[in-house]
Amino acid sequence: MLVIIDLTKPMPITQDYMGTDVTDEDDYSSFATRLGNCYELAARAVVDGDLGDGILVHGSVHGRGSYKGKPHQRIGHAWVVLNTEPGEPRQVWEPITGEVYLKRDWYLYARAQEERLYDETTARINLLRHATYGRWHDSQYP
Repeated sequence: MLVIIDLTKPMPITQDYMGTDVTDEDDYSSFATRLGNCYELAARAVVDGDLGDGILVHGSVHGRGSYKGKPHQRIGHAWVVLNTEPGEPRQVWEPITGEVYLKRDWYLYARAQEERLYDETTARINLLRHATYGRWHDSQYP
């Protein structure tokens, strides 16, 4: 049986920077300034944002461009799984673009693999313990 998977980028539900576009120190209002800052942006959205009980995820995705000269390599990444109303499909906030997607569509497109999940309290503890926005665990992906 042949299964064809459509890996075209899904349409976002909305775009929302979740309060992470400008900080006291940095202006994160452009794609170029957000690129490479997924751990900070995702952690800030969960800890400082208005996400209620959104879950910070550290994992990996299949990169679409090149990383250190190697094309389409799996890379470490952070994102947020948003809490939705009961009965509604789960959603993902992608911190680099600030776009919100249906979870199943984004996971399929990005080939996302979860490695660690953090609620707000655990994220705050790790921010203090490690003095960094993440990644807070060892991973085989850069």
